[in-house]
Amino acid sequence: MIDLITTTMSLNWLSDQCLAYGLIMYFTRNFDYFTKQGITGPKPIPLLGNSWEQLFFNRDDLEIRRLKKYGKIFGRKQVLCKFFYNHVKRIKGLIRDKHINSIRVFEGNRTLLQVADPAVIKHILVKDFHLFTDRPLPTNARHPIGSENLSIAGGHQWRRMRSTVSPMFTSGRMRRTYPLIGHCLRQLMATLAESAATPGGGSLDVYEAYLWYAMDTIAAAAWGVETNAKLRPDEPLVHTAHQLANISGLKIVLAGLVPRPVLSALGVNTFRDDNTMNKLIELIRQLVDRRRRESRQDFISQMLTARPMTSRVTATAAGDDKSDESKSYEGHHISEGDEHSMAEKKVLTMQDRSSPLSETEIIGNSLFFFLAAYEQLGLTLAYCTMELALSPHNQQRLYDELRAVIPDANSEIAYDVLATLPFLDAVLSESMRLHASPLRLRRYAAADYRLPGTNVTVRAGQEIQIPTYAMHHMDEYYPEPNRFLPERFMPENRSKLTPYTYLPFGVGPRYCVGMRFALMEAKYALAHIVRRYRFVRCPETNVRPPQASHPILILPKSLYVGVEAQKFDLNPINNQDIHLVTLEVFLQEMHFLKTCQLAIKILDKIMSLQYGISNHSFIIINDHKMCDDLTALIVSMASFGHVMSCVAIAQSLWASGRYRRVVYAISSKWSGRLGQYCSGIEEVVVDEEYDDKTAAKVVPKWREVTEAGESVTARARVLAFATRLRLANAQRLDATIEALIVRVRPDLIVMDSLLELPSVRMAGVPVVCLWSLGPICMLDDESTPPHASGLSITGDKQLWREFRSAVRHESSQSLQAFQQYFQSRGYCQPFSDNTFVTANPMNQLNLYYTPVELDYTDCRPLPGDNYYRVDHLMPADNEVAANDFQLPAHWMSTSGTPLGKLIYLSMGTLVSDDVHTMRRLVNMLAKVAPHRVVVSMGVKHSDYTLADNMWGAEWLPQRRVIPLVDLVVSHGGCNTLCECFYHGKPIIVMPVMGNQFDFAQAIQDRGLGIRLDPYQCSEAELLAAVERLLNDNELTEKLANISQRIQSNNSLEKLPQIIDNYIEAYGSSNSMISPASRT
Repeated sequence: MIDLITTTMSLNWLSDQCLAYGLIMYFTRNFDYFTKQGITGPKPIPLLGNSWEQLFFNRDDLEIRRLKKYGKIFGRKQVLCKFFYNHVKRIKGLIRDKHINSIRVFEGNRTLLQVADPAVIKHILVKDFHLFTDRPLPTNARHPIGSENLSIAGGHQWRRMRSTVSPMFTSGRMRRTYPLIGHCLRQLMATLAESAATPGGGSLDVYEAYLWYAMDTIAAAAWGVETNAKLRPDEPLVHTAHQLANISGLKIVLAGLVPRPVLSALGVNTFRDDNTMNKLIELIRQLVDRRRRESRQDFISQMLTARPMTSRVTATAAGDDKSDESKSYEGHHISEGDEHSMAEKKVLTMQDRSSPLSETEIIGNSLFFFLAAYEQLGLTLAYCTMELALSPHNQQRLYDELRAVIPDANSEIAYDVLATLPFLDAVLSESMRLHASPLRLRRYAAADYRLPGTNVTVRAGQEIQIPTYAMHHMDEYYPEPNRFLPERFMPENRSKLTPYTYLPFGVGPRYCVGMRFALMEAKYALAHIVRRYRFVRCPETNVRPPQASHPILILPKSLYVGVEAQKFDLNPINNQDIHLVTLEVFLQEMHFLKTCQLAIKILDKIMSLQYGISNHSFIIINDHKMCDDLTALIVSMASFGHVMSCVAIAQSLWASGRYRRVVYAISSKWSGRLGQYCSGIEEVVVDEEYDDKTAAKVVPKWREVTEAGESVTARARVLAFATRLRLANAQRLDATIEALIVRVRPDLIVMDSLLELPSVRMAGVPVVCLWSLGPICMLDDESTPPHASGLSITGDKQLWREFRSAVRHESSQSLQAFQQYFQSRGYCQPFSDNTFVTANPMNQLNLYYTPVELDYTDCRPLPGDNYYRVDHLMPADNEVAANDFQLPAHWMSTSGTPLGKLIYLSMGTLVSDDVHTMRRLVNMLAKVAPHRVVVSMGVKHSDYTLADNMWGAEWLPQRRVIPLVDLVVSHGGCNTLCECFYHGKPIIVMPVMGNQFDFAQAIQDRGLGIRLDPYQCSEAELLAAVERLLNDNELTEKLANISQRIQSNNSLEKLPQIIDNYIEAYGSSNSMISPASRT
């Protein structure tokens, strides 16, 4: 019996040992996964992996500690571990490959790779996004309805959802949502007033106060309901939503310690309570049913009527949504990315495009919008308030900025005013960097992928985690990382920030779709609050408040500050800016106001200033800044140069603060792309690439004539053919633009000279006509060569006359038909002789961009004050575009070869599409060694090969390349010439069409470069021209002086005032066309 018992015990012990050994083997079977790749990291232990460390450190501290200790790329095992970063030299001995900063960490039985290298992050989130589209989510965290949202969906479902939901967050939609949040601010202001009335300012838990505000604003915008959450906390919708937002700390611990399959088998959701979620889902379902019967401006109503965008638009908007003004708001963490690969992966199937959001998806996304914004908004505002309380000088600076822009502390803040407060943007950005960013971003690898610049290969199904919070606290990227320094994010300093190191909303196609809405809510609240109240440190203020449980954010349990009322300056306007007038005089001076509603609004502002003025007198603001509520409409061609010029004008108008809206009518190929240059642009697609159709007909004729080297008369016939197509453009676009004018009701129209439209001429508003083809196209004067002739200012004037005669003969019928079309549309004003331009000079402000050195004002003065020249129209692009480009280091290294100079070859779309000509030019320039050549190769880049002294790509950011080179070889487009003169670079111009001949000859005549024929010049001619310009010291000095003049003069900055003067003159002119079409 004893033997039996002993045997049984031995067997039990043996089985226990086998079981224990099996469990250990199971849970440690992949512990050496990353070691085999030479990647180090925190050492895991069986069962717990790396999660045990969270029992001894706060999650935010643990993130930073590990990042500092282990490096840029590492692995780990088990949930809730952190990211680590530092230089290779600081972790010497931990890394086998000197090119890799890497660490291993494990999660459960899964291996996780942590990546904190900005260059690699750029590839994962942007350039190679199609391989990292989906986010991981444990199966036990899913809900059959609550998980049907943008954050969790993957693959085609995510692309369809994103393309459907993205338009809900455009500038126009946000403007319609904006009034909803104003109503929600009242209760928050009452709470602050109550606290400020307490002697000594009392103390207020601002985190709780801001959560109530967040509840109200999000419920109003997402669900279309008024909650008044603080006063009605037990109302079912408020109570259920608030309960759902509170995540159990015990569940988070379970998620880190218990294997996920076990939790799933037990039915434990480690993030949200299913019962609470089901209650809220049912309430939202009822709201969806109600919105089907009565639509509102909330997100539910918009989702019910929304449809996925077309595949053409989806390639940009549905992914990175580059139209978002928020892209320019944080330009240093946005990249153009690999647009081709992104677009290829984002094109929807026909089935996807035809299917709207299902009811389940509408409910899931409604729930997601609430959960995503509720905690983030409260967190952002609370910590921002605390930092202002701890930094009185920054709080005062913010107050001064707000009072300068919005003098009346009691006035409403217009939507567009929020974009004119750079220090407010900086305060929010720095606060989010310090406190309000997620712990990490997570992605799955769709296929095996080698991390760029490393020997690390990510396997399909591998999870990648990016340490946003820890990266925001690294002193390499942010010196003194724990200090609140808003100036880091001021416009003049953003270029100093390392791209892809500031990621509070993510980056790339899966960046937070509600970013603009969240920023709008936060900026609106802070702008109102700081004008009225001042935050101070109180005894309860804790700079390291206790943390609440949350799987993504670092949330405080409470956050206390003191609140005091601001001491208002009741005389914010300088006396020299005002004068008193009688009512009669006031009404006379109000002629520029379009509506009584605007006049009443201004009078309300004036009376609220409480100057003690009698009822018979009023204040007139001399500069009319309080009356700025203008709308500009821009109509341009769709080619790159034309669009960029008009974008520069849009930026200038928006920056002036005079324009509430800048509406851009554009072709579909530009949809979603202009917002990266100017946050104020509202895009309206009016035609399918209208000028591309014209170019498809004109370009072959220019090529034929230029290649054959035919006479200028032959060129005149091609020019006449091109002008004949303008009538077709006008007829196709006119009705669309007319309807747009009626809808937008612009105060100003900016029109490309190549799009002369009756609807614009009869709109009854001032018109700025942009002469993008240059000065001699604008003014066909007998004292200058004719446009597109390429004839010299010192040449045979008989050739001038022959060219003009040929153009007039070939264009006469088209001109007559064009003028008849105008008359049929009701336009009866005369045209200038033999042109497509109206004769009345007060009808438009004529704007052209050409360096004065290439202008003809010395022989043909401008005929009136309504002509204005700027040296360039180069838009200010975002900081990533400005700093993310550099020439390849391996190509730039000399390798013992004598270092020559840099030449840039860029021949534009027409020639780069001509493989034969590009090969010819490349072969000739191969002989310029030791000089090196940077080549913009065009769409047919794969059809020819560059020489050893060359490097190029299909497309290059020309604005970034030109400053780096010593000589430019180009087709001579106006934008390229302006960029060369701006940076003082000599140029060889090889014209192929239109105004390029004008500029090429002007360059030659003035000794500022050399003109060559791209089809006929010999190798000896080209090489001699290169050497001459590279060694012409006198020309180098002359161009440097021109560059200094252009950059110091900055004529573009003066454009808004020139336009203001023109509008004023237009308004007082007797030559106005009756604005009947606007009624």
